[in-house]
Amino acid sequence: MILRILQEKDIPQCKEIWSEIFKDSAEFIDWFFSNRFSAELGVCSEDNGKIVSVIHGYPMPIKYFNSTRKGAMMSGVATLPSYRGQGLMHKLIKLFTENLQKKGFELIIYKAANPEIYYSCDHYPCTMQGHFTYSNNYNSEIKLTDKFNPEQTLRIYTDFTEKYNGIVLRDEKLMSLRAQDFFVDNGKFCMLEDKAYCFYTEKENSIFVHELCYRNPEDVFTLLNGISAENISGVLPADFPLKERFLEFIAQPHGTIVPISGELIPKEPLEFTIGKRTEKLLLCPSTFIFEEY
Repeated sequence: MILRILQEKDIPQCKEIWSEIFKDSAEFIDWFFSNRFSAELGVCSEDNGKIVSVIHGYPMPIKYFNSTRKGAMMSGVATLPSYRGQGLMHKLIKLFTENLQKKGFELIIYKAANPEIYYSCDHYPCTMQGHFTYSNNYNSEIKLTDKFNPEQTLRIYTDFTEKYNGIVLRDEKLMSLRAQDFFVDNGKFCMLEDKAYCFYTEKENSIFVHELCYRNPEDVFTLLNGISAENISGVLPADFPLKERFLEFIAQPHGTIVPISGELIPKEPLEFTIGKRTEKLLLCPSTFIFEEY
């Protein structure tokens, strides 16, 4: 078994693994490897020429305590089923981190579907995220636009994220890439004047809001009520001040930030209980991450 840095020639095998493990559409996979793939930041395990485990990474500038840090998003973490249970991912994460460190990166950020998998690597979620459900009061008189304007959207994003750490410092290019992440897979966008916007996906008569930024918390409900859907769910920062207006608002472990250079976050996690599960969380003030792949 060989552990190594990815190369451009590995793209076809990486696409096959992504499709098998994550079940994303061919359109999204093609777009990701054309626009997000960074061979020199990714790593893989190879068995007789066959890639069996992989981690992708791509650069993103991260705001952390009023400073800009050189960060990398870790994504597409996958091992073929027949090769699981051999400790390959643990070794790959070590190689992934060492490779980034050599290239001068300071932070790794990601959102894990199952954070417990990464505890053995001393990776812990560092904040909470609010998952909401909302009973929509659709009002056809609320005027929303579905025309994405990167400059206007970026202004709302920048103002909204000002108080948060761990946020990607987007420019217009990164804002447009974020939009294309959704549009390539039939995601949708809407904006309420210059007050609020959201990216969401739709299934039957329900929608899920993946990113919602606003200037005033009241604008969240105006925006949601302007979308024609019976059931709305999604995510917001756990410190959203009007939680009682939702049918349900549950705080859960959220994004992970791993320091590569310097003591940027505490080392020791705290334990807390959600339902019958014991989770671990690093206390990291006002941290929030939207990006996920």
